[in-house]
This record gives sequence, structure tokens and C-alpha cells, in this order.
Amino acid sequence: MIKQCCVCGKVYDKGMWKHPEGSQYRNVSHTYCPDCLLRAILQARNERPVPVPRPVLTLN
Repeated sequence: MIKQCCVCGKVYDKGMWKHPEGSQYRNVSHTYCPDCLLRAILQARNERPVPVPRPVLTLN
């Protein structure tokens, strides 16, 4: 089964991520290539709202 990046379309073949050269692959499993995975992680971190600290209530 061939791994194909779901973002950029590169395929993992013979130990390397590369763009397909017009070949059609039949058994394809979609995943992320290392470059797109890093971009997706960084984008998710930047878009996630920063939690606002809640004030601590003290009882006197």
C-alpha cells in the first residue's frame, strides 16, 4: 500500500516523499508528509484560543 499526503499529494515511495510522476496508484493510504504535518501542527497551535486564567477566589 502506498502512502500519499492528503495535503500536497506527495507519495512515499522507496523511502522518500516525492511528487508522483504521472503514475496512478491503486492502493493508497492517506496521511501527512513530514512538511505538511509540521505546518498543520503549527497552524493548529496558532489558531487554538489561549486559555484565560481564572481569578483565584479566597474566602476571608
